[in-house]
Amino acid sequence: MDDHPLDIARYIQLNTTKALRRRAIIDWYSCVLRVAPSGVVQAVPTTDDKGRPRTVQLVHRKAGKQHCYLVPLTRDLRDAEVEPIVQRYAEMQPKLNFDVETNETKLVAKDYGEIPLDSAKHVALCMALAKQQHEDWMRERSDAGWRYGTKFDQRAKTHPLLRPWDQLPDRYRKPNVSLPQTLLNLLNSHGYAVLHREDLDRLLDRLRTSDTARPAA
Repeated sequence: MDDHPLDIARYIQLNTTKALRRRAIIDWYSCVLRVAPSGVVQAVPTTDDKGRPRTVQLVHRKAGKQHCYLVPLTRDLRDAEVEPIVQRYAEMQPKLNFDVETNETKLVAKDYGEIPLDSAKHVALCMALAKQQHEDWMRERSDAGWRYGTKFDQRAKTHPLLRPWDQLPDRYRKPNVSLPQTLLNLLNSHGYAVLHREDLDRLLDRLRTSDTARPAA
């Protein structure tokens, strides 16, 4: 743990209203290390008060009345990767009230305007899949007795993300852009081809035009 100010671009952070005991801090770091995908957790190089090089694996910061325990990452985590970490830590520390956040990475409007049409279609598909996954997750949680709450609480079964897709913070509405491509690759490997409806219509129009222009036998 280190209080030295660092600029960490990607992270997962545990927030509590009271400072954690050493055991709970160790549990948090080990939980992220074990549950997060392999190679995602990283140590950050810095220097101590005497200028000697060192590495930091976890950073403790205070933000108002909150204590924040930040674990540096090599990349952003998807919602599906954060959820198991939250669940596992709740099991390890069942009496602790906490919430978890990651760094906020926004896809601004100009990014959509600058990408090719095919990519824009892909992003739209990814967003639709992410929304459907969130709705399925909400339904499963609600059926299990969970409800919306400003804090994640295992005992009270409250979760701050149990709300409609359009009401989620921007960082939780980032689509998994690799999932559709993975599915397409799987279909292609089994001999299937997937076309957007507009592309299919254009192809059919060409075939019709070709048949019309062909001289009668």
